[in-house]
Amino acid sequence: MTLLFIYIRETVQRILIRVDASPEIALGHLKRCISLAEGLITKGVEPLFLCLDDESSRKLLSGFSFQTAFIDTPINTGDDIVSTLNLMKEKDLDCVILDSYSVNSDYLDHFSAVGRRVICIDDIADRPLPCSMIINGGLRAEELNYEAPLKLLGIKYCLLSKPFWNPSATKTSGDINNIMITMGGIDHYRFSERCMKIIDKIPGAIRITIIIGPFYDNKLDIEKVARQISKEVELVTGKNDLHPYMQKCDMAISAGGFTLYELATLRKPVIGLGLWENQYRNVDELDKMGAILGLRYIDDNKFHNSFESAVCRMADSPELRCDLAEKAGALFDGQGTLRIASEIKKFIELNDIRET
Repeated sequence: MTLLFIYIRETVQRILIRVDASPEIALGHLKRCISLAEGLITKGVEPLFLCLDDESSRKLLSGFSFQTAFIDTPINTGDDIVSTLNLMKEKDLDCVILDSYSVNSDYLDHFSAVGRRVICIDDIADRPLPCSMIINGGLRAEELNYEAPLKLLGIKYCLLSKPFWNPSATKTSGDINNIMITMGGIDHYRFSERCMKIIDKIPGAIRITIIIGPFYDNKLDIEKVARQISKEVELVTGKNDLHPYMQKCDMAISAGGFTLYELATLRKPVIGLGLWENQYRNVDELDKMGAILGLRYIDDNKFHNSFESAVCRMADSPELRCDLAEKAGALFDGQGTLRIASEIKKFIELNDIRET
């Protein structure tokens, strides 16, 4: 009897991720694409990053083993589309992930015209995005009107970084020992200084942890206020992984990006600030669900009074902090990135089969 053994060598699927970071748009888009890239690798999909040549992008990506390439023009400007398509041809890549508010239907037409498949990451649904797959892991994103045939929408598909994939259960502290403040990549409205001055009025030995993003232009002012107040202040710079600082805080004040979702996954009580239009939905929905205290920023005295009141109210109420933390933690299981990566792998494999 003859035995026939057939060995099938699985080829590694590859995909391009086109995303930028800069002082104008900060690091949020790039960070969530890095999270997705980590998930893709676990599914056997190899990502290649193409980014605007920015010092902060290079520094952030240098902490990972991804293949990277850099370009002199932002997405949908200058020679971007030509360079992107040339790279895809050179590397034999037929699928690209795009994460930018500058992406529009005209831009996407360039890819479809040459048979390249596109996956878009979005969070505002303010323009047509005719692509193969759309990803929006925001709260109630499934209610938004997208035209892509494949849609990964809602917090089931929340894009979180690797340290948050399997969150451990933590109990909310009855005391406030540490308050973390983070405004993302840039502190445009100088909330770091405002927060320190408000917290300094709260009784008790509270330690303040200030996360200083790469595009902060108020670092010297933050250092000055930190020296002036009575509370102990830790200034954190140059850290890409904020998970350890989130873990040890008893309360956080955060801008309204994906950091809110990370803090929620860790069951941390948070005051969330909608500083930009693309953050309003996150802040509003989490606030409605009782998972954060949410505020939209407006430059007037009424807002500043409301903000100070919210900080003091949360610091003074263990019951409120516990309630917020439990409701936040119940929303997120940390598995969104891996779900997305699995769906992208299926998408690539299905289209590879169709082409053979």
